[in-house]
Amino acid sequence: MTAARLVQFIMSDTQSVETLLVKLVGQPAWQVQVMHGNFLSLDFGKPWLDIAEKLTPPQRKIVARGEWHFVLRYCQWRVFNAKQADPEASRSTQRSYATREISGQFLRSVTYDSQLRTTKLVFDLGAIIEIHPNNWSDDPQWLLSGKDQVWTLDNAGHLTHEARTLFSKGIDKTW
Repeated sequence: MTAARLVQFIMSDTQSVETLLVKLVGQPAWQVQVMHGNFLSLDFGKPWLDIAEKLTPPQRKIVARGEWHFVLRYCQWRVFNAKQADPEASRSTQRSYATREISGQFLRSVTYDSQLRTTKLVFDLGAIIEIHPNNWSDDPQWLLSGKDQVWTLDNAGHLTHEARTLFSKGIDKTW
């Protein structure tokens, strides 16, 4: 670990995970994307522009991000609608539903079960995301990042917090 990175490990319990994710409650999900295989990405909060520049060769990449960026990574996730519950729908159906239906829904509640290490997000128009750990991976189930910090919940149920100076290695500009 370098001196530039400050990492704190916090043994997670139900209260600390729910206290962290309550920041998202009442906000709409937007820019919902399935990416990198089975990763699911959702933005919450006010948008800002993440501008990353390289000097050699000259390049610039601009990405709109939410105040909070929530990414489901090395986990098993399911998306379904409480009104038309089919949690056993195929992965392609769930991926399609996630990107089509969750965007614009307001997060209504968050629960975390520390025994099972599962997280549940419930949205106002009926969408539900259930997040289950992968028993074969020590990598993060999910991460929540803001401009200057990131939290990860690994598959063992440990919550990690890292402070950082910028969202990316680029130049941070809020427009």
